Amino acid sequence: LTNLKQAVQASKETISVMTLPVDLMDMSEFIAAVQNRFVFQSCVSRCSFRFSGTRVRVEMTGKNWGRTNDPDSDLTSLAYEVKGILATNHAAQRAA
Repeated sequence: LTNLKQAVQASKETISVMTLPVDLMDMSEFIAAVQNRFVFQSCVSRCSFRFSGTRVRVEMTGKNWGRTNDPDSDLTSLAYEVKGILATNHAAQRAA
């Protein structure tokens, strides 16, 4: 959602729009297809936004779609856990 917010704010087409319809169909299909939570998180952060007038469509790239069948291995699980630990440490440092 942070990436979507930044894309909307940077778009000249949406400057004066108060409400913006967002098409999440491609993303919902990707969510149903992906088999690995680490792949899901990394791919969602690299999705693209296609603006058409006062509408925006969230699109998963072809490269993202190519990773939907990646198995959830020990390495990806470990990477996910390390990412969570780093995020917790970063939040604790900001609070201190």
